[in-house]
Amino acid sequence: MRDRLDHYRDSNTPVLLSLHHVFENSVSGSYANLYKREFGNDQERMEQLLAGYPNVTVMSSHTHWNPKLNDWSVEQRFDPTTKQAPTIINTAAVTTQYGPSGDWGEAGVGGADPAGMRISLYEDRLRATVYGFDGQAQPTELKHVDIALPTEATEGPTEPEVPTDPEKPTKPAITFADITKTSKFSREIMWMAESGLTTGVKTTDAAGKQVLEYRPKSPVTREAMAAFLYRLEAPKGYQAPKVSPFADVKTTDKFFTQIAWMHEEGVSTGTKQRTGKPKYEPKASITREAMAAFLFRKDAPKGYQAPKKSPFADVKTSDKFFTQIAWMHEEGVSTGTKQPSGKPKYESKSSVTREAMAAFLYRAEH
Repeated sequence: MRDRLDHYRDSNTPVLLSLHHVFENSVSGSYANLYKREFGNDQERMEQLLAGYPNVTVMSSHTHWNPKLNDWSVEQRFDPTTKQAPTIINTAAVTTQYGPSGDWGEAGVGGADPAGMRISLYEDRLRATVYGFDGQAQPTELKHVDIALPTEATEGPTEPEVPTDPEKPTKPAITFADITKTSKFSREIMWMAESGLTTGVKTTDAAGKQVLEYRPKSPVTREAMAAFLYRLEAPKGYQAPKVSPFADVKTTDKFFTQIAWMHEEGVSTGTKQRTGKPKYEPKASITREAMAAFLFRKDAPKGYQAPKKSPFADVKTSDKFFTQIAWMHEEGVSTGTKQPSGKPKYESKSSVTREAMAAFLYRAEH
Protein backbone atom coordinates (compact mmCIF):
# COMPACT_ATOMS: atom_id res chain seq x y z
CA MET A 1 0.00 0.00 0.00
CA ARG A 2 2.84 2.41 0.79
CA ASP A 3 4.35 1.86 -2.65
CA ARG A 4 1.06 2.71 -4.33
CA LEU A 5 0.56 5.81 -2.16
CA ASP A 6 4.11 6.94 -2.96
CA HIS A 7 3.39 6.57 -6.66
CA TYR A 8 0.19 8.64 -6.50
CA ARG A 9 1.75 11.27 -4.25
CA ASP A 10 4.76 11.70 -6.53
CA SER A 11 2.47 12.11 -9.54
CA ASN A 12 0.19 14.58 -7.66
CA THR A 13 -2.78 12.26 -8.11
CA PRO A 14 -5.67 12.44 -5.60
CA VAL A 15 -6.53 9.23 -3.73
CA LEU A 16 -9.86 8.28 -2.14
CA LEU A 17 -9.50 5.80 0.72
CA SER A 18 -12.73 4.38 2.12
CA LEU A 19 -12.59 3.01 5.68
CA HIS A 20 -15.27 1.77 8.02
CA HIS A 21 -13.12 2.33 11.10
CA VAL A 22 -12.51 5.77 12.58
CA PHE A 23 -9.31 7.56 13.54
CA GLU A 24 -9.87 8.79 17.08
CA ASN A 25 -10.04 12.57 17.61
CA SER A 26 -10.56 13.28 13.93
CA VAL A 27 -14.09 13.84 12.56
CA SER A 28 -17.27 14.56 14.54
CA GLY A 29 -17.89 12.16 17.41
CA SER A 30 -14.55 10.37 17.11
CA TYR A 31 -13.55 11.56 20.59
CA ALA A 32 -16.04 9.05 22.04
CA ASN A 33 -14.52 6.22 24.03
CA LEU A 34 -15.94 3.51 21.77
CA TYR A 35 -13.81 4.81 18.87
CA LYS A 36 -10.50 4.42 20.71
CA ARG A 37 -7.93 2.43 18.75
CA GLU A 38 -10.38 1.06 16.19
CA PHE A 39 -7.44 -0.22 14.18
CA GLY A 40 -6.18 -2.24 17.15
CA ASN A 41 -2.50 -3.15 17.00
CA ASP A 42 -2.24 -1.48 13.59
CA GLN A 43 -3.30 1.96 14.91
CA GLU A 44 0.17 3.53 14.94
CA ARG A 45 1.11 1.86 11.64
CA MET A 46 -1.96 3.33 9.93
CA GLU A 47 -1.34 6.81 11.33
CA GLN A 48 2.33 6.75 10.34
CA LEU A 49 1.43 5.39 6.90
CA LEU A 50 -1.05 8.19 6.06
CA ALA A 51 0.81 11.05 7.75
CA GLY A 52 2.79 12.10 4.68
CA TYR A 53 0.10 11.91 2.00
CA PRO A 54 -1.84 15.20 1.65
CA ASN A 55 -3.28 13.90 -1.63
CA VAL A 56 -5.29 11.27 0.29
CA THR A 57 -8.91 11.87 1.29
CA VAL A 58 -10.13 9.31 3.82
CA MET A 59 -13.87 8.60 3.83
CA SER A 60 -14.72 7.32 7.31
CA SER A 61 -18.20 5.80 7.51
CA HIS A 62 -18.62 4.94 11.14
CA THR A 63 -19.67 7.83 13.39
CA HIS A 64 -22.95 8.91 11.68
CA TRP A 65 -22.91 12.40 13.22
CA ASN A 66 -24.60 15.47 11.75
CA PRO A 67 -22.81 16.50 8.53
CA LYS A 68 -23.52 20.17 9.32
CA LEU A 69 -20.97 20.11 12.15
CA ASN A 70 -17.74 22.05 11.60
CA ASP A 71 -15.56 18.97 12.13
CA TRP A 72 -17.45 16.86 9.57
CA SER A 73 -14.27 17.28 7.49
CA VAL A 74 -10.80 17.76 9.01
CA GLU A 75 -7.17 17.94 7.93
CA GLN A 76 -5.69 15.28 10.20
CA ARG A 77 -2.08 15.94 11.19
CA PHE A 78 -0.92 12.56 12.41
CA ASP A 79 2.62 13.95 12.24
CA PRO A 80 2.85 17.61 13.39
CA THR A 81 6.10 18.13 11.43
CA THR A 82 4.47 17.75 8.01
CA LYS A 83 3.41 20.88 6.10
CA GLN A 84 0.28 19.21 4.72
CA ALA A 85 -1.83 16.29 5.86
CA PRO A 86 -4.56 13.96 4.59
CA THR A 87 -8.20 15.02 4.84
CA ILE A 88 -10.72 12.86 6.69
CA ILE A 89 -14.45 13.12 5.93
CA ASN A 90 -17.32 11.64 7.88
CA THR A 91 -19.22 10.24 4.91
CA ALA A 92 -22.66 10.88 6.45
CA ALA A 93 -24.32 8.08 4.47
CA VAL A 94 -26.73 7.41 7.29
CA THR A 95 -30.32 6.63 8.13
CA THR A 96 -29.70 6.86 11.89
CA GLN A 97 -27.88 9.87 13.29
CA TYR A 98 -25.87 10.09 16.51
CA GLY A 99 -24.83 12.86 18.88
CA PRO A 100 -23.06 13.25 22.26
CA SER A 101 -24.40 11.31 25.22
CA GLY A 102 -22.67 13.51 27.82
CA ASP A 103 -20.38 10.73 29.06
CA TRP A 104 -17.65 10.47 26.42
CA GLY A 105 -20.06 8.41 24.37
CA GLU A 106 -22.82 8.86 21.82
CA ALA A 107 -26.56 8.35 21.59
CA GLY A 108 -29.06 8.12 18.74
CA VAL A 109 -30.78 11.30 17.59
CA GLY A 110 -34.47 10.85 16.87
CA GLY A 111 -36.07 12.23 13.74
CA ALA A 112 -32.83 12.54 11.75
CA ASP A 113 -33.24 12.41 7.99
CA PRO A 114 -31.11 10.17 5.78
CA ALA A 115 -28.15 11.75 4.05
CA GLY A 116 -25.72 10.79 1.32
CA MET A 117 -22.55 12.09 -0.26
CA ARG A 118 -21.15 12.70 -3.74
CA ILE A 119 -17.47 13.07 -4.65
CA SER A 120 -16.64 15.28 -7.64
CA LEU A 121 -13.18 15.71 -9.13
CA TYR A 122 -12.13 18.98 -10.80
CA GLU A 123 -8.80 20.10 -12.25
CA ASP A 124 -7.76 21.92 -9.08
CA ARG A 125 -9.83 20.36 -6.33
CA LEU A 126 -11.87 17.48 -5.02
CA ARG A 127 -15.36 18.38 -3.79
CA ALA A 128 -17.33 16.34 -1.27
CA THR A 129 -21.02 17.30 -1.14
CA VAL A 130 -23.55 16.12 1.44
CA TYR A 131 -27.21 15.82 0.47
CA GLY A 132 -30.24 15.50 2.73
CA PHE A 133 -33.28 13.63 1.43
CA ASP A 134 -35.81 14.92 3.99
CA GLY A 135 -38.31 12.31 2.89
CA GLN A 136 -38.19 13.55 -0.71
CA ALA A 137 -37.08 11.83 -3.88
CA GLN A 138 -34.90 14.80 -4.86
CA PRO A 139 -32.02 15.48 -2.46
CA THR A 140 -31.10 18.93 -1.14
CA GLU A 141 -27.48 20.00 -0.73
CA LEU A 142 -26.60 20.50 2.94
CA LYS A 143 -22.97 21.55 2.58
CA HIS A 144 -19.80 20.82 0.66
CA VAL A 145 -16.08 21.00 1.23
CA ASP A 146 -13.41 21.67 -1.39
CA ILE A 147 -10.07 19.94 -0.96
CA ALA A 148 -7.28 21.52 -2.99
CA LEU A 149 -5.24 19.08 -5.05
CA PRO A 150 -1.49 19.09 -4.44
CA THR A 151 0.36 21.29 -6.93
CA GLU A 152 3.73 19.63 -6.45
CA ALA A 153 5.11 16.48 -4.94
CA THR A 154 5.49 16.66 -1.18
CA GLU A 155 7.96 14.94 1.09
CA GLY A 156 6.99 12.23 3.50
CA PRO A 157 6.90 12.74 7.27
CA THR A 158 10.09 13.63 9.10
CA GLU A 159 11.14 12.31 12.46
CA PRO A 160 9.29 14.47 15.02
CA GLU A 161 11.23 16.35 17.65
CA VAL A 162 10.68 15.06 21.17
CA PRO A 163 9.17 18.05 22.99
CA THR A 164 10.40 19.32 26.35
CA ASP A 165 8.94 22.33 28.06
CA PRO A 166 11.12 25.35 28.79
CA GLU A 167 11.38 26.85 32.21
CA LYS A 168 8.34 28.44 33.84
CA PRO A 169 7.30 31.50 31.81
CA THR A 170 6.62 34.96 33.09
CA LYS A 171 3.76 35.29 30.59
CA PRO A 172 2.04 32.01 29.72
CA ALA A 173 1.33 31.26 26.08
CA ILE A 174 -2.39 30.88 25.54
CA THR A 175 -2.58 29.74 21.91
CA PHE A 176 -1.20 26.65 20.21
CA ALA A 177 -1.15 26.12 16.46
CA ASP A 178 -2.23 22.48 16.81
CA ILE A 179 -5.05 23.02 19.33
CA THR A 180 -8.50 24.36 18.47
CA LYS A 181 -11.70 24.67 20.47
CA THR A 182 -12.83 21.33 19.07
CA SER A 183 -9.61 19.49 19.95
CA LYS A 184 -9.86 16.75 22.52
CA PHE A 185 -9.11 18.14 26.00
CA SER A 186 -8.76 21.68 24.59
CA ARG A 187 -10.19 23.15 27.80
CA GLU A 188 -7.70 21.27 29.93
CA ILE A 189 -4.77 22.12 27.64
CA MET A 190 -5.61 25.83 27.61
CA TRP A 191 -5.90 25.74 31.40
CA MET A 192 -2.37 24.36 31.47
CA ALA A 193 -1.16 27.30 29.36
CA GLU A 194 -3.09 29.95 31.26
CA SER A 195 -1.83 28.54 34.57
CA GLY A 196 1.77 28.76 33.36
CA LEU A 197 2.23 25.00 33.56
CA THR A 198 3.27 24.63 29.93
CA THR A 199 4.62 26.90 27.24
CA GLY A 200 4.50 24.35 24.45
CA VAL A 201 7.12 23.76 21.77
CA LYS A 202 8.43 26.47 19.44
CA THR A 203 8.38 25.52 15.77
CA THR A 204 8.03 27.07 12.31
CA ASP A 205 4.87 26.67 10.24
CA ALA A 206 4.57 26.25 6.47
CA ALA A 207 4.68 30.03 5.95
CA GLY A 208 7.94 30.35 7.88
CA LYS A 209 6.24 31.92 10.89
CA GLN A 210 7.26 30.91 14.41
CA VAL A 211 4.39 29.31 16.29
CA LEU A 212 3.82 27.29 19.45
CA GLU A 213 2.53 23.73 19.35
CA TYR A 214 1.30 21.63 22.25
CA ARG A 215 1.77 18.25 20.51
CA PRO A 216 -1.02 16.47 22.37
CA LYS A 217 -0.19 12.97 21.15
CA SER A 218 3.46 13.06 22.22
CA PRO A 219 4.43 11.09 25.33
CA VAL A 220 5.31 12.88 28.58
CA THR A 221 8.81 12.25 29.92
CA ARG A 222 9.44 11.84 33.63
CA GLU A 223 11.48 15.05 33.73
CA ALA A 224 8.67 16.98 32.01
CA MET A 225 6.20 15.54 34.53
CA ALA A 226 8.41 16.79 37.36
CA ALA A 227 8.39 20.25 35.77
CA PHE A 228 4.59 20.29 35.47
CA LEU A 229 4.02 19.26 39.10
CA TYR A 230 6.73 21.62 40.35
CA ARG A 231 5.09 24.59 38.64
CA LEU A 232 1.75 23.54 40.08
CA GLU A 233 2.74 22.85 43.68
CA ALA A 234 6.27 23.95 44.65
CA PRO A 235 6.60 26.93 47.02
CA LYS A 236 8.05 30.14 45.64
CA GLY A 237 11.78 30.40 46.26
CA TYR A 238 12.33 26.67 46.72
CA GLN A 239 16.04 25.90 47.09
CA ALA A 240 17.27 22.65 45.60
CA PRO A 241 19.76 20.53 47.58
CA LYS A 242 23.45 20.62 46.74
CA VAL A 243 23.59 16.86 46.23
CA SER A 244 21.31 14.95 43.86
CA PRO A 245 19.07 12.28 45.40
CA PHE A 246 19.22 10.20 42.18
CA ALA A 247 22.14 8.37 40.59
CA ASP A 248 21.22 9.46 37.05
CA VAL A 249 20.38 13.13 37.70
CA LYS A 250 23.19 15.68 38.00
CA THR A 251 22.83 19.00 39.80
CA THR A 252 23.61 20.71 36.48
CA ASP A 253 20.74 18.99 34.62
CA LYS A 254 18.00 21.22 33.24
CA PHE A 255 15.23 19.89 35.48
CA PHE A 256 17.36 19.02 38.53
CA THR A 257 15.52 21.46 40.81
CA GLN A 258 12.12 20.09 39.85
CA ILE A 259 13.19 16.45 40.16
CA ALA A 260 14.87 17.09 43.52
CA TRP A 261 11.65 18.72 44.76
CA MET A 262 9.68 15.64 43.65
CA HIS A 263 11.96 13.46 45.78
CA GLU A 264 11.94 15.81 48.76
CA GLU A 265 8.11 15.91 48.77
CA GLY A 266 7.88 12.12 48.53
CA VAL A 267 6.11 12.33 45.16
CA SER A 268 8.80 10.22 43.50
CA THR A 269 11.05 7.65 45.12
CA GLY A 270 12.71 6.61 41.87
CA THR A 271 13.74 3.10 40.90
CA LYS A 272 15.71 1.29 43.58
CA GLN A 273 19.10 -0.12 42.55
CA ARG A 274 21.03 -2.99 44.13
CA THR A 275 23.54 -0.53 45.51
CA GLY A 276 23.75 3.22 45.80
CA LYS A 277 21.14 5.82 45.03
CA PRO A 278 17.91 5.10 43.15
CA LYS A 279 17.49 6.17 39.52
CA TYR A 280 14.89 8.66 38.30
CA GLU A 281 15.14 7.88 34.55
CA PRO A 282 14.28 11.46 33.48
CA LYS A 283 14.13 10.79 29.72
CA ALA A 284 11.83 7.78 30.01
CA SER A 285 8.14 8.15 29.17
CA ILE A 286 5.93 8.14 32.22
CA THR A 287 3.44 5.29 32.39
CA ARG A 288 -0.17 5.68 33.45
CA GLU A 289 0.45 3.67 36.62
CA ALA A 290 3.42 5.86 37.57
CA MET A 291 1.30 8.95 36.92
CA ALA A 292 -1.31 7.54 39.30
CA ALA A 293 1.38 7.02 41.94
CA PHE A 294 2.68 10.59 41.58
CA LEU A 295 -0.76 12.17 41.92
CA PHE A 296 -1.76 9.84 44.76
CA ARG A 297 1.31 10.78 46.80
CA LYS A 298 0.64 14.45 46.09
CA ASP A 299 -3.10 14.62 46.78
CA ALA A 300 -4.56 11.49 48.39
CA PRO A 301 -5.68 11.73 52.02
CA LYS A 302 -3.65 9.90 54.62
CA GLY A 303 -5.06 6.47 55.39
CA TYR A 304 -7.01 6.16 52.15
CA GLN A 305 -8.65 2.74 51.86
CA ALA A 306 -8.90 1.23 48.39
CA PRO A 307 -12.13 -0.53 47.34
CA LYS A 308 -12.38 -4.31 47.46
CA LYS A 309 -13.20 -4.51 43.76
CA SER A 310 -11.27 -2.96 40.89
CA PRO A 311 -13.04 -0.29 38.80
CA PHE A 312 -11.01 -1.32 35.74
CA ALA A 313 -11.09 -4.52 33.70
CA ASP A 314 -7.30 -4.71 33.35
CA VAL A 315 -6.27 -3.79 36.92
CA LYS A 316 -6.32 -6.48 39.61
CA THR A 317 -6.60 -5.68 43.32
CA SER A 318 -3.24 -7.42 43.76
CA ASP A 319 -1.46 -5.13 41.26
CA LYS A 320 1.36 -2.96 42.58
CA PHE A 321 -0.39 0.35 42.00
CA PHE A 322 -3.99 -0.80 42.47
CA THR A 323 -4.63 1.54 45.41
CA GLN A 324 -3.33 4.57 43.53
CA ILE A 325 -5.24 3.72 40.34
CA ALA A 326 -8.47 3.04 42.26
CA TRP A 327 -8.09 6.43 43.97
CA MET A 328 -7.67 8.08 40.55
CA HIS A 329 -10.99 6.59 39.47
CA GLU A 330 -12.77 7.38 42.73
CA GLU A 331 -11.71 11.03 42.53
CA GLY A 332 -12.76 11.33 38.90
CA VAL A 333 -9.19 11.99 37.78
CA SER A 334 -9.30 9.02 35.40
CA THR A 335 -12.32 7.39 33.79
CA GLY A 336 -10.28 4.90 31.81
CA THR A 337 -11.00 3.74 28.26
CA LYS A 338 -14.55 2.60 27.69
CA GLN A 339 -15.01 -0.89 26.25
CA PRO A 340 -17.92 -2.23 24.16
CA SER A 341 -19.09 -4.05 27.28
CA GLY A 342 -18.06 -4.38 30.90
CA LYS A 343 -15.66 -2.23 32.87
CA PRO A 344 -13.35 0.34 31.25
CA LYS A 345 -9.62 -0.33 30.91
CA TYR A 346 -6.90 1.74 32.60
CA GLU A 347 -3.96 0.56 30.44
CA SER A 348 -1.45 0.87 33.27
CA LYS A 349 1.70 0.25 31.25
CA SER A 350 0.85 2.68 28.45
CA SER A 351 2.67 5.99 28.22
CA VAL A 352 0.84 9.14 29.25
CA THR A 353 0.30 11.50 26.33
CA ARG A 354 0.50 15.26 26.79
CA GLU A 355 -3.25 15.64 26.24
CA ALA A 356 -4.04 12.93 28.82
CA MET A 357 -1.65 14.54 31.27
CA ALA A 358 -3.48 17.86 30.88
CA ALA A 359 -6.76 16.08 31.61
CA PHE A 360 -5.34 14.33 34.69
CA LEU A 361 -3.95 17.53 36.19
CA TYR A 362 -7.05 19.57 35.39
CA ARG A 363 -9.34 17.04 37.06
CA ALA A 364 -7.03 16.72 40.05
CA GLU A 365 -7.12 20.49 40.58
CA HIS A 366 -10.84 20.93 39.92
